[in-house]
Amino acid sequence: MNLQKLSLLQKCPRVAIILLNYNGLKDTVECLQSIKRNKYPNYELYLVDNCSNGEDVKILKEQYTSFYDSLIEIKPKNLGFTGGNNFALRKLKNREDVDYFLLLSNDVITDSRFLSELVKVAEGSPNIGIVGPKIYYYDFGGRKDIIQSAGAKINLWLGIFDGKGSQQEDKGQLDKISEVDYVGGSCLLIKRATIKEIGLLDERYFLYFEETDWCLRAKRAGYSILYVPRSQIWHKQGSSMRELPEIPTYYATRNLFWFEKKFANPFQLLLFFGYYFIIVFPWKISCFFLIKNRNKLILLRNYLIAVKNGFYYEE
Repeated sequence: MNLQKLSLLQKCPRVAIILLNYNGLKDTVECLQSIKRNKYPNYELYLVDNCSNGEDVKILKEQYTSFYDSLIEIKPKNLGFTGGNNFALRKLKNREDVDYFLLLSNDVITDSRFLSELVKVAEGSPNIGIVGPKIYYYDFGGRKDIIQSAGAKINLWLGIFDGKGSQQEDKGQLDKISEVDYVGGSCLLIKRATIKEIGLLDERYFLYFEETDWCLRAKRAGYSILYVPRSQIWHKQGSSMRELPEIPTYYATRNLFWFEKKFANPFQLLLFFGYYFIIVFPWKISCFFLIKNRNKLILLRNYLIAVKNGFYYEE
């Protein structure tokens, strides 16, 4: 290593990237290749296999070892997005030489400067706890310039999560760094000091709402959550769940109730329940009967179970 590169490394905070794979070899490889083109000099990449049931691990070990620093295998069962990331975080969070952790979904493609821009903004103040990029759809009718998320606001009164810029053509309208309530879990940079104060992801969620929970906990601890527009990724939203639509139906519904019961005050919770069961619930039921899907009765059953499990769950 030459002296110029060593000096650059010493000036840059160290980032540990955690990339979770679960039966998503093709997406994972494409993501790894994009990270390899990343220009940020001081990072290490931990590939975590969340108990895939195919030959993902074998192929990743045989063909792609040069793309990552370490492969962490989780057995004997899939721990979900929360458990899988926490598994790696528990191994790494006490590393004094690591300043940041980047949680990255395997179904994203990153811009070469995505990490540099995130770290640059995060270093702006010790009060900044979490930052996230501008997220585009990977393929929106053949287009790559349609925004999926530019951060979001949380409305605990109605259980509504207002994603900025969703499905908008990017014309520069969201090119300012801004404070938000949460950033998408497909790419989230968090300081080690923030994790030390607020703890790890809440594993009860398994998947969905975990990043929203983490960001709100950080915000209530006094940290800022920032959207960074010059950091850009492209997300194949829900690619790992296309063959199993009942899974997002269940967890997204159940976890909404859990999230509200965890964070909403009594008045907010009362209005949320009223709004949900008077307006949202009948609309959802009608939608299940209207969709042209041979598994719609299974989806409906899972939805009803999710509502029951979410409503009756107690801490």
